[in-house]
Amino acid sequence: MLSDLQLKKLPKMFALNDNNGDGVIAQEDFEEAARVLGRFRGLAPGTAEYEDLHRTIMARWNNLRETCDTDGDNRVTLQEWLAYWDKVLATQGEYERVCKPFSAVVARTLDLDGDGKISPDEYAQWLSRWGVDKKAALECFARLDLNGDGHLSVDEFVALVAQYFQSSDPNSPGNWLLGPPDSQLSSSQSAKR
Repeated sequence: MLSDLQLKKLPKMFALNDNNGDGVIAQEDFEEAARVLGRFRGLAPGTAEYEDLHRTIMARWNNLRETCDTDGDNRVTLQEWLAYWDKVLATQGEYERVCKPFSAVVARTLDLDGDGKISPDEYAQWLSRWGVDKKAALECFARLDLNGDGHLSVDEFVALVAQYFQSSDPNSPGNWLLGPPDSQLSSSQSAKR
């Protein structure tokens, strides 16, 4: 059963996936996510790198649709999203199977200069797409950079995403992944991306 903290955090992640801000997650949201992440990385449609990114994102949508869309309307509501995460987090090994690989893809996408790590500026640029200002993003980054080395490796990012989903501890650093824990993602920013 999802904790109160998870019930606060998971709608924020739902908003991140609802790219057009219409209150449901659908295939077009994932198509837009591929375009946005491709632009973020400077990848042009038709290139091998873009097509690989697109394929990975659409595979994530297909998995989500197959496992989360209980009424078969090709849309995922917030209620279906919460029920899905309740099941994923309660099933041994399921989070690692469905989410860990995708988290690594996102981490590599955020690494704009290709140096194998996410810098504070790269992280701030990513959060700016959802209305998180640079000052708040840099504060979040400082809380996420547990070893204080000035960057996040792919492994560190993947671990923080896992904390975001799995932890019920209000002091867990992963709670800061999408901005200050009590903030909401801007749906108007989401629709403009």
